[in-house]
Amino acid sequence: MQVLYDVLHHFTRAISTSPFHSRLLMVWRKHITIFALVVLCLTLNLAHRKQFTVRVPRIKTGIIRTYLVSYFTIKRVLTKANAPLATEAHNFASSCIRYNLNCYLLPAISGVESGFGKAMLEGSHNAWGWGGGYLYYPSWSYSIDVVAKGIRQGYVNKGLTTPELMSSVYAPPSKTWGGNVRYFLTRFETEEIETKRQLELMEHAYVL
Repeated sequence: MQVLYDVLHHFTRAISTSPFHSRLLMVWRKHITIFALVVLCLTLNLAHRKQFTVRVPRIKTGIIRTYLVSYFTIKRVLTKANAPLATEAHNFASSCIRYNLNCYLLPAISGVESGFGKAMLEGSHNAWGWGGGYLYYPSWSYSIDVVAKGIRQGYVNKGLTTPELMSSVYAPPSKTWGGNVRYFLTRFETEEIETKRQLELMEHAYVL
């Protein structure tokens, strides 16, 4: 699955930086099919070289759609906010799938803790206030993965599945933290409606 995440990462970055991104989005399903075949070939090739049998997981289009919808939604919201984290939409999207989280939870928390990466210690890559904001990470991709894993293990797995439930552990003794995170979650969810609408229009316009 890591190969699939990497392929999706490069695919969406290519779309977002291309002057012909609208046309590319119209044929995203064709590209995904090709990428899925590449993943399959790479997996089978690896199995052949190491001389053992692997069970190839069935790639679900639902996962691909979740990635694309969350990627473009996060990208749009953070770009509108002129946020440093706007370049990390692909990492947010892949981490939420990897750890089975609400895809907008990490960016929403970063909105509360640092204004989406605008207000934090320079070079810390710590937009979530971890360690009181004094922890340093080598890169955004690393910190996003660390925080996503930490949220999964330290909060969600313990039943703290909403900002309101997380608040007493994440930001004591604040009485507003949960509501503030919820505010940003709502912003992402509202933007998601438009993202889905545009993708559906492009899908309907797609002609083989």
